[in-house]
Amino acid sequence: MKYYLLLIVPIFVASACGRKAHEKSTVQSWAGQSVDLTHIVNERDSFIMLDMEGRKVGGMIWEKEISGNSYVHNDVSYFDDGSIYEEASFYYNLVPLAIDSVQIVMKMSTAQLVVNYKIEGKRVLGTFKVVRDTSEQLIKIDSVYTYDILRPEIYSLLHSISFDSVNTFPLRVFSPEGLAIADAEISILGKETVDEGYGTFECTKIALDGGGVIPDNTIWVSEDPRRIVKVIVPGAKLNIVLAKHTP
Repeated sequence: MKYYLLLIVPIFVASACGRKAHEKSTVQSWAGQSVDLTHIVNERDSFIMLDMEGRKVGGMIWEKEISGNSYVHNDVSYFDDGSIYEEASFYYNLVPLAIDSVQIVMKMSTAQLVVNYKIEGKRVLGTFKVVRDTSEQLIKIDSVYTYDILRPEIYSLLHSISFDSVNTFPLRVFSPEGLAIADAEISILGKETVDEGYGTFECTKIALDGGGVIPDNTIWVSEDPRRIVKVIVPGAKLNIVLAKHTP
């Protein structure tokens, strides 16, 4: 079940963050929606992962880095029992807005997954490697997929949407870890106050229906500043809440 979760939720590598807003075009298109990128700055958000009884079972770090025309979303995720540790980096060009490459290393008790992809339009090039004990399986990827976004983009860019102008929209989502396409759907559920973890936030509540391919999520995005502050993963029975923000 833990492995199932980490195929859903991204994680970021920690490094020093200085608050520096980018100076790129503010309004662009993502997932068929208008997005405003002005709120994306260099910052780090630390989360705790709780089970449904409220017991801490792990943690996450999401880090945003802006430099020139580049946006890097780093992600670190771990379980306290040591069963899974994952590091991932997602690289974007800001103008025009597009994901450029994906790097993921997931370490488990019995195996290690290493993903390195370069994205060229809808073409995915790179390697998918699974290491178990002394054996290694390497799959070379050079394929064109029919998709709208990669799964990591949901957590990197969803908070940039103008929620007042959208209700529900479908998405074909490519999962880099599973080489699978999900017929997913994003639904804006309305406004809700979140009061736990790092503080109290006025939020937009969002449902992600993963189409049975990627996990369903309920996501809360704070209004000011714009960031994800809470995620519930029903299938994994996990509640992920913001615990610390570092500029």
